[in-house]
Formats: sequence, C-alpha cells, structure tokens
Amino acid sequence: MRIQTQQLTPEQLEALPRTTRWRAAKRGWVAFAYHEKLVIRNDVVFQFFASDVFREARMVVAIERRKGVCFPSHLENDDLIQECVIEAWRKSGRAEFFNAGYRVSVMRGRLWDLRKSRRWEFSLEEEPCSDLEYQN
Repeated sequence: MRIQTQQLTPEQLEALPRTTRWRAAKRGWVAFAYHEKLVIRNDVVFQFFASDVFREARMVVAIERRKGVCFPSHLENDDLIQECVIEAWRKSGRAEFFNAGYRVSVMRGRLWDLRKSRRWEFSLEEEPCSDLEYQN
C-alpha cells in the first residue's frame, strides 16, 4: 500500500477532526484517501495479456447470462464485456494480474457491482430479464 506523506498547513490541520490530529501526531503520519480504490495500471502487461483478457471477459459474461443473472435491460453483452475489460485494465499493475483466476474474479466482481448499482434503474413497465440468452 502506498502512503502519501506531505506537510500539512495549519489550515489543513484545523480542518481535520481532533482524534485524527491526535493519531497523526502520535504516529507521525496522515494517510489521505485511505478508503479510496487504488488504480494501479501497467499498459505493457495489459497489452501482453490483451487477447486473454478479452477471451476471459466474453467467457465471464456468457457464464453469467447462462446462469440467468439479471442485468439492467439497456446493457448489452458488448457493454458488459467492455466494463470487464476496463476493470481488468485498472488492475493490470498488480502482481496477481498474471493469474487468470484473479482476472476472472476481478471481472465477476465488476459485473456484480453493475448488477447491484443503483444508478442503473429501470422502469416497472419494461421486463429486465427478457433476454437471458447469450448473443454473439
């Protein structure tokens, strides 16, 4: 984990909660954006595994469709594959990226996030699971 260290101005110190200031003074550091997801990319590694990543993304989407998982109706298979590939690209700098099982689990996690996301709302008139078959 990377920890960014920097000197804080008195105004920035005053904006921090009292307990955070106390812990930072006690330990000698402050970790900014500790809970944010860290994006570690390596374009060279991703280019090397590009064909594998696309094949695995198509496989993951096909398996999820065959299992009958309901995705928002406006997301087609190409959109889901694109989301999987983008998420794999974001994680391509990690050491685990060389393992195919890790890449598949990252893609399945992204599909799970898309399924549970509140911003993909659909109306009650349309049927969200009308097309469950995988289309090429």
